[in-house]
Amino acid sequence: MAYLDAGGRSRFRRTMADLAAERGCHWLSNEGLMVVVQADGSSVVPEMDDARLCGRFLLLQDGQPAAITGPHGQSLEWL
Repeated sequence: MAYLDAGGRSRFRRTMADLAAERGCHWLSNEGLMVVVQADGSSVVPEMDDARLCGRFLLLQDGQPAAITGPHGQSLEWL
């Protein structure tokens, strides 16, 4: 997702939501703050304090925050 612009990330999220609804799959993502905060300043996880993610990643399950992680999985803090 970090390689996509805000529009591409939005399309990808819609695609994953459609797949989950149609096929019952789950989407796990581990993304940095630049992916969580959108181009318009909104956040896909508004309940998360941005300062808490500084230098770390957010693990999401189906778009919902599950843990804060190190960028390469070297740490894990369940929410």
